Amino acid sequence: MVFSSYVFLFLFLPAVLVLYYGAMALAPAGLRGTARVLRTVVLVVASYLFYGWERYWYVSLILISTVIDFGCGAAMGRTERRDEF
Repeated sequence: MVFSSYVFLFLFLPAVLVLYYGAMALAPAGLRGTARVLRTVVLVVASYLFYGWERYWYVSLILISTVIDFGCGAAMGRTERRDEF
């Protein structure tokens, strides 16, 4: 999928925007943090769909990169000295 394709402009992008901004309406009034998490999930899933549209095996590459990056970020967050990395 290309950014200038009709599928992206008239199907994918509107659907993602509706889901992204609709996440605030789906979250209970007192739990705006839940809406933030839901919006993040919508963007991550949409990104995986976008990159996997042409070649589905790209998703596995991005998933591996996501797991490695998350692990590195978690390890950096656990250090006591912030200048260690």
